[in-house]
Order: sequence, then structure tokens, then C-alpha cells
Amino acid sequence: MLRSFYKYAALGLAAVGATSAFMAPVSAKPSVIADNRAYVTVIATMHTQPQYYDTVGKELKNLAMQVRAERGNVVFMPYSNPDESNSYVVYEVYRNEAAFQTHINSNHTRAFNKLLETQALGGKSDVAKVKTIF
Repeated sequence: MLRSFYKYAALGLAAVGATSAFMAPVSAKPSVIADNRAYVTVIATMHTQPQYYDTVGKELKNLAMQVRAERGNVVFMPYSNPDESNSYVVYEVYRNEAAFQTHINSNHTRAFNKLLETQALGGKSDVAKVKTIF
């Protein structure tokens, strides 16, 4: 699982045009996201019940459109997880803690989390706030 986390974190950085530590030459500068210490970076993992995998994926796609429109959102990149069936990983970045809290308390995020109560294993996503090590 940890290997998958690093793989998806690297993909998220690459998706926003940033240079990831996994692909960068020694002389490369850290990414714009890594340089901004105010940014809040989150990795959310959700394991769906098999019969709800497609439904959660569709709702996750809808959620992505809404979250990307949030004023404080920098990145919201959902991925299917090929290493674990019936699971998704989302790489998220917000401009600051206030933007992250606005996201958590938004109607669209609350509605998605309500869906996960019945369609995800454990009734929720596993959320980890992460900080760059470089």
C-alpha cells in the first residue's frame, strides 16, 4: 500500500506540471507545490464494496469537477488503484488550511462522504495529510 501511495503522489505532482522527486535530476528545483509550505496536501484512499465500485467512480468524477471549482483548490486528481481492486486514490492540494476546511465542509464533499457511509468499506475514505520531505 505504501508503494502505491508514493506512485500516486508522484503521478499527482506530474499531473500539475511539477517535477517529482522520483523523476527529477539532482539539479532540478522542487515543485511549486512543495515550495509553498502553506499548501495542505492530502492523499485520500477509498475501498469500495465491489458492487458499488462503478457508482463511487462516477460520483468521484462529479466531485472532482466541483472541487476543482473551489477557490482554494490547487489540485484534485482521482485515480483508480490498479494494485488493489475496488479502490480509488485521490491526490489533493489546497492553498491553506482554511481552504481545506472549506472543502471538507462543502455540500458536495459532505454528500460524497455520505455516499461512502454505505458504499465504501469502513464507511469512509482514509485521509492522510502529507508534507514534502524536500
